[in-house]
Amino acid sequence: MSDVLAAGELTLRVLTPGDHADVHAIFSDPQTHTIGDGPVRDPEETRLWLERRAVRRDSHGVTWYGVCRSDGTMIGTAGLLIGRTAPYPELGLEIRWPDQGRGFGTTAAAAVVAEGHRAGFGQVWASVRSWNAASLRVLYRIGFRRDRSEGNLIYLMHSTRVA
Repeated sequence: MSDVLAAGELTLRVLTPGDHADVHAIFSDPQTHTIGDGPVRDPEETRLWLERRAVRRDSHGVTWYGVCRSDGTMIGTAGLLIGRTAPYPELGLEIRWPDQGRGFGTTAAAAVVAEGHRAGFGQVWASVRSWNAASLRVLYRIGFRRDRSEGNLIYLMHSTRVA
């Protein structure tokens, strides 16, 4: 996957260890980071997360990006990971709370999915908690289709094939 993606007024660029402070600010914000166990308190967890993104890029060909405004301010992260939906990648996306509701998530997600397909992944998946209406709207808006539910987790798929 490419190192840099142009997406409207946003630039998505591969995260590096130098992005630690910006990424940790996003991950430690309780209004923004509502996934998993909630906000990440320990900066070391964020550092290790960044290291794992680099390893997964090398081993699986998936990339995680910093989502940046034209002035370089990082407003979120977005990318692909190999996990629950292996062998296909899964989309992840997080936009800072103050920047949500402005279309940045939709723009960033569309760019990452398009790049994933360009890189040869015929399917890109997403899993979203059923209560996360905003993320579901983003996914439906860019062409994801619901596949199944497991508990309160909804699995959606985006394919290069036309249904």
